[in-house]
Amino acid sequence: MAVHACFRAQCGICGRALVAGDRFIPLIGGELSPESPPCLKGAKFPRGNEGAFNYHGRTLCWRQKCQQCKHGSRAVGVHSDCFVLFQRECGLEDALDRLWVAVLSRSPWYFSLNARVNGRADCPLELIYEKADKFGLSAWRLLPRELTDMIQDSSESALFWLYLSALSFIRDLPGEDSSDGSSHVSVPLNNILAWTRGSAPIITPEEEGPPIVRLTSDCRGLRQIERLDSMPHYQDWRSDTMEFAIQDVSLVKRVTAEFKYNILRLETPNINHGFHIWDMPNPPLLEDCKFCGHVGNSMRFSTIDLHAVTGLTFFFSHSKVYAVHPHTPSSPDATKTFKRFSRQRRASLAWVYLPLPRGDEIISFGIRVKAAEGRTVSQMPCFMFRTKLAGEVILGPLPARYTHQDVVLEPSSPKLLIHNNTNFGPITVFGAFTPEKDDSVPSFLNTPPSNFPTGPALFSSVSLESVTCIETFHGKKTGTVAGILFHYENGAQRAAGNCRIGLDKVQTYINPTRLCWHSILKLPNSMYAIYELVSGNSSTYHLHKTHPTATRTDTWVCTDLVGTMEFWFSQEESSILIHHP
Repeated sequence: MAVHACFRAQCGICGRALVAGDRFIPLIGGELSPESPPCLKGAKFPRGNEGAFNYHGRTLCWRQKCQQCKHGSRAVGVHSDCFVLFQRECGLEDALDRLWVAVLSRSPWYFSLNARVNGRADCPLELIYEKADKFGLSAWRLLPRELTDMIQDSSESALFWLYLSALSFIRDLPGEDSSDGSSHVSVPLNNILAWTRGSAPIITPEEEGPPIVRLTSDCRGLRQIERLDSMPHYQDWRSDTMEFAIQDVSLVKRVTAEFKYNILRLETPNINHGFHIWDMPNPPLLEDCKFCGHVGNSMRFSTIDLHAVTGLTFFFSHSKVYAVHPHTPSSPDATKTFKRFSRQRRASLAWVYLPLPRGDEIISFGIRVKAAEGRTVSQMPCFMFRTKLAGEVILGPLPARYTHQDVVLEPSSPKLLIHNNTNFGPITVFGAFTPEKDDSVPSFLNTPPSNFPTGPALFSSVSLESVTCIETFHGKKTGTVAGILFHYENGAQRAAGNCRIGLDKVQTYINPTRLCWHSILKLPNSMYAIYELVSGNSSTYHLHKTHPTATRTDTWVCTDLVGTMEFWFSQEESSILIHHP
């Protein structure tokens, strides 16, 4: 029987995820040291979603919640090229031991989620300049840091950045003093007064330290430990490169800090699998937030400043949300978030867009969830927003009438949208926070659609009144309309369907007076179709060309811009219905 090993499918050196076909070397060992001598025969990362494969008599497993992994040895993958670079750059006698401690510590504690933070911190500016000079790009030094960040963001999968991430990691392995900290030290977390990665900890008796501990981590694991006199007050600064956990010291008495080479990992007891992790060093208190979904003892929270966004894109797959992209002036489209998904997941994603143009803001936020047998299902959320200009907006998998429950998360000008983050699965918890509390609980409209589709579908509804501009988004596969963005006289915008900003071709119609469409492909046993859609600014007689794939019954439907439009859609197909006043 193969020996079980808990495997982290992420290169321990460059930090990038292992993908199908990658050549890599699994490093296997215990908490303190790798196997000696290690098996350095490379493997190829498998295709498929099995979550485990056999390697020289071992089962390398990265399944979620696997019970065997709790008792197995540890294993971390390292790209073969990254390992060759390590062998070339690090000539220390205990180099492999240092590498093992460093790659294992990328996860701050056993079974913790791998950090999903921006990798810019892994590429120091001086290292970028050094290698740019070597490749004849010495003028790079003249660029402001913001332009360097933009270059990296737009080409983050390029070999150049992977090489720099790996090289920076390897050069930091010796530490400030290669002879210091090589022995293993175990200290209760509540006895640590202060620590920064690369230096020795400052120890204090338990009863003498401040009552709050703050842990800071980045893409290499734990970075800093601080003690605070009290829970920090909320401040709206957040980070893309670091994460933070804040806890009362009395709740971490059984947590142990394991030091070696001045790198730290935590050993948590079985009853405490982690912490609440935020992207803010001074997050709101949990009791000051309202959530939809179960908030567990260990959870990673991402926050979005709703006062600083120009829109939100929710990525749905099979009626579940897998990511939320905040549109900002520095990140105006969601393609970067989209590219983080695997190819298999991308094929099933629908983009649900909430525009927030200049002058508009969210004044109320809630979630409509399916209710059955006294329980709610938060994994299939339908989002309810009320904005200053657009009014009430409902987006997502709308539950059938009488089988839902509305959860108003923030009735008045929410400051933060909060959601949990997982490495693989859908988002299961949504929340909101505002510093100024309002006890009123406004209800959202419950006007049911005229028809519900038979299969999974996402819902959006838009007004056809006072439209000044229509933008249609044409999918790359079919070339037909996948989404529509409406602009209104008062400055509001509303979206229907897949508005894949930055990805799809856009057709713009100024001052339209009509909307015309016909189905070019009717799906069997379904109300769905793939549509060809155009607009125009004349209500007089006009002609349309019939698409070659359309049948005789698929005639053009032409309507003046009055009433409302219901738009049911999935990743590619849609259903259109117009309601006239």
